[in-house]
Amino acid sequence: MSSISAPNTSLGIGQSWLDMSGQRAANTTYQNTSYRPIEVSIVSANAYPDRYIQVSADGVSWINLKAGAGASERIEHQFTVPPGHYYRTSADMTIAGWAELR
Repeated sequence: MSSISAPNTSLGIGQSWLDMSGQRAANTTYQNTSYRPIEVSIVSANAYPDRYIQVSADGVSWINLKAGAGASERIEHQFTVPPGHYYRTSADMTIAGWAELR
């Protein structure tokens, strides 16, 4: 009897950081369509307290992960997105950088 091994779905194994800055925009919903978790790193140029990173399991109900810290402070947001889940930034966030471990 032959043995079939499942692919390694651990975060970081066989994945690479990709610069997604030219392919991502604020207030646009993205979905992790891969079969494994991804890590997202966003640098915002305007981190006012009312600007958020949001995640959702269904693309309808959103959870605010993190708000900005100060009046014009740059801040990095880093979070893990499970397979099939959605992610976005608030509408008025100015993106200074966006990378994903895929």
